[in-house]
Amino acid sequence: MSPEVVKERPPNGREAAPLPDRDDSGGSPVSTTNRAGKPAAKPQPLAGFVFPFGPGGNPAEVDLWLLNSSGGKDSQEMVRAAADRLREAGLLDRLITERRIWVQHNGLGDDPHDGVEWAGTCELAAEQAARYGLPFIVTRRDGPDLIDDIAARRRIDGSPRGFPRLQFRFCTREHKTAPSERFIRAQGAQLGVTGRPMVVVQTFGFRAAESPRRASRPVWSFNPRASTLHTRKVYDWLPIHELSTDQVWAGIRAAGVPYHPAYKNLGMSRLSCRMCVLAGERDLLISARANPGTAQRILAVEQATGMPFQDNRTMAQIIAKAGPASPFRVTWVPCPICGVRVLIQDGDPDRHCPAHAATGPWDQHHRDRLGGCIAQATLFDLETA
Repeated sequence: MSPEVVKERPPNGREAAPLPDRDDSGGSPVSTTNRAGKPAAKPQPLAGFVFPFGPGGNPAEVDLWLLNSSGGKDSQEMVRAAADRLREAGLLDRLITERRIWVQHNGLGDDPHDGVEWAGTCELAAEQAARYGLPFIVTRRDGPDLIDDIAARRRIDGSPRGFPRLQFRFCTREHKTAPSERFIRAQGAQLGVTGRPMVVVQTFGFRAAESPRRASRPVWSFNPRASTLHTRKVYDWLPIHELSTDQVWAGIRAAGVPYHPAYKNLGMSRLSCRMCVLAGERDLLISARANPGTAQRILAVEQATGMPFQDNRTMAQIIAKAGPASPFRVTWVPCPICGVRVLIQDGDPDRHCPAHAATGPWDQHHRDRLGGCIAQATLFDLETA
């Protein structure tokens, strides 16, 4: 499968310079003043527009649906939930035909040996979208991948910027949000909406059970950062916000859509980036052992910049505690019962899709709301083999 790819390119064709340093929650910078130095007007919600699936709502009023998928378990269940709601509304087939719905994957660096994303993630997200007949797009920032970007990033005084932090997620802002907004602008021009603002709904797989921060997010909200004053009104929708981890896995089991084998074979609780600065120790130890090339690249950035991977944990400490490397490789195979494509770990004798597998992550007990990350039992032995 060869997904379409859109890159964030600057108008002059040269490599995009990093956006100015500022602590924010990951959205694009929004100017607070106009050219005269006076307070700038802020984008406002579209008058009379309400949640499309609520009282008085009409999903047909939405011009563009953008389903954001990392390829992880929450994203694939979110795609299913959103597609089901639109199918029930009688709109899905028309939206697909008119190319007004897309599953978008933000590409961060997918080298199978030392990339930013888990091996096979991009192709998996494309396969998940294809199972629902949805158009798929990969958007990515032009230039170096995320790890090389971190290595080169500097403060105004020339000192190393270091790794992203919760309140300074330039990884989200520049490698996800900015390319996504460029794609939205391009789609707006292609759809040719005139005489009124284009209405865009972005969906995400955020769940309340993941963390207190995500629990506080509304299921439906206006997004002023992605909107403009007159041409575009963007809303965020969280279709699976109230689901527990057990409910997510039950939905995946019922749908039979393939998921990443790092969940079942390694016990990972989260996916997409192999090494996230917001991840807990368990996931980082598992990933360091399974992705030694990526861990070594991050270690090299630590050594070159003198900045730790996390405030309370260095990559050197993670690698040492993880123990001997055991590289994780994946391959695609057909389910022996139904023939659908399944992503498995190399050498795994179980090649069944979720609908026909004897067991899987849905049989594990998942504990939610344990601090900043989800903790769960792991099938991966962290002791020396």
